[in-house]
Amino acid sequence: MIKKAVVLCGGLATRFLPFCKSIPKEMLPLIDKPLIQVIVEQLSEAGITDIMIILGRNKECIVNHFDRNIELEERLKATNKTQALETIKRTENLANIYFKRQIVPKGTGHAINMAKDWVNNEPFVMCFGDETFYSDSSNVFKELIHEYEKHGDFVISTVEVAEKDIPLYGIVKRETNDSYYKIEEFVEKPSIEKAPSNIANAGPAVLDGRIFDYIDKCPEVNLEVGITDAYCLAIHDGFLYGKMLDNFHKLDLGNKKSFITSNIYMALKNEDIKEEIVEYIKNLDLK
Repeated sequence: MIKKAVVLCGGLATRFLPFCKSIPKEMLPLIDKPLIQVIVEQLSEAGITDIMIILGRNKECIVNHFDRNIELEERLKATNKTQALETIKRTENLANIYFKRQIVPKGTGHAINMAKDWVNNEPFVMCFGDETFYSDSSNVFKELIHEYEKHGDFVISTVEVAEKDIPLYGIVKRETNDSYYKIEEFVEKPSIEKAPSNIANAGPAVLDGRIFDYIDKCPEVNLEVGITDAYCLAIHDGFLYGKMLDNFHKLDLGNKKSFITSNIYMALKNEDIKEEIVEYIKNLDLK
């Protein structure tokens, strides 16, 4: 069973300035929870017990969020706010969470490599702290873990994107049109004309100790070591596979538009506020 996950939280969030000048984008809320907590909850639900979070600079509040706040707990207890107390205590007990700082932002590959000794050649989930995928009936990490445990190959999550968005993503060429498929080619942010398809790397993946050997062979480009070159080496050796996330909704807090739309989506999934939100939108006067 896969028990470890590495969550990358090193980005600078330049698309969400000025707010993210001092607050990490991973701490942006989905209704009443920071996204990083939502991701940790999903990982815990998928059976992950140990999580390494790779932090960028000035992201200590992520550490604080998963730490105990004794003063707050005592205050909630003294004022009989039992439900609020239970809510924050659940946050503290989701998993064994470890932190490591990426002092210099040197790319995704470099960030993953920082967890090499901790991973200790075991298979692990890798994901980013500013986006995830939601479904009423499934768990994105469970699906990826299932494919890895069944086949034993690297498996990355993929989605279909609009043609205009192709240059924003790593794009793959797949061997078949099945939901789980062998990847034949991986091109980082190609032009629309040169893209092998409109199937994009979605971020979350299940990897194992072999990825670190590939990362060590990757060159620095613009002072960064990306994960794309490592994936291409895995393709050459024949064990990089993709899993389509057809029945999931992307929750991405990395830019202004997706922050708003993700919160609207989750608000409409929340039975406590759904009716009020729908009514508000119906009656909204934008004149």
